[in-house]
Amino acid sequence: MYRFPTETRIPPGPPGLLNGSVPPAD
Repeated sequence: MYRFPTETRIPPGPPGLLNGSVPPAD
């Protein structure tokens, strides 16, 4: 199963947006 990456995105975005450090709670 796919889990949210921990600051492994390229390019790194804001926390909770594209970075994936925080799941999208919008």
